[in-house]
Amino acid sequence: MSPRRTDDNQTDIVKVIRQLGGEWIETSGDPRSGCDGILLFRGRSYVTEIKNGSLSASRRKLTDNEQRTQAKCIRTGSPYLVLTSPEHAIEVLRDFH
Repeated sequence: MSPRRTDDNQTDIVKVIRQLGGEWIETSGDPRSGCDGILLFRGRSYVTEIKNGSLSASRRKLTDNEQRTQAKCIRTGSPYLVLTSPEHAIEVLRDFH
């Protein structure tokens, strides 16, 4: 099984997450995970997918595996975040209390 590639903006988004006091657990090396990582922030965990916000909406669509993981999160009441830029990450994290 080959590792998944990461979006070009992932490094910048993870840097912002850490600057805001969060932690990042990388999962994108396992294509079965259905997400790029687990975001730890203010005592909570968020299954997180990173998409390149500069791409067209059709190129940012979740893969079938990502959709399955998102559905599992929804069924269990767990958050599944899709972050598209460092600015988007700041906006989302600032909304978490």
